[in-house]
Amino acid sequence: MPSGAQVLLVEDNADSREMLCELLEMSGFKCRTAENGLAALDMMKAQIPDVAILDVGLPGMDGFELARRIREDGKLFQTCLIALTGYGQPSDRAISKQAGFDAHLVKPVRADELLGMLDKLQANPPARRPPAAAADAE
Repeated sequence: MPSGAQVLLVEDNADSREMLCELLEMSGFKCRTAENGLAALDMMKAQIPDVAILDVGLPGMDGFELARRIREDGKLFQTCLIALTGYGQPSDRAISKQAGFDAHLVKPVRADELLGMLDKLQANPPARRPPAAAADAE
């Protein structure tokens, strides 16, 4: 991602949220945070981030449902989504992909792994078509 890219970090653990956001800011990103899915959706609608890092184990609306809602939104669907989870089996990665995530990182995430993933997404941004409802509205 280019220096200054907007990142939304959605994580319910305050210590993890603070640490990861600090790492991102020290690496040149502009980081905003949310502690749950509903707050994240509101924040994204107010200011669309370049990338959203979503903890999948959020209370209430989990990260998978949040990713699905983002992908269904005609204004938000282009945001790169990274799943952040404690599960890393191939089946877990497949579930993330089905929910609309572009990448899957396993906790505890290493700084070099996260920053490398962001670089990779910048070099090869995922191509997406607008959701059917958004395409019909055009």
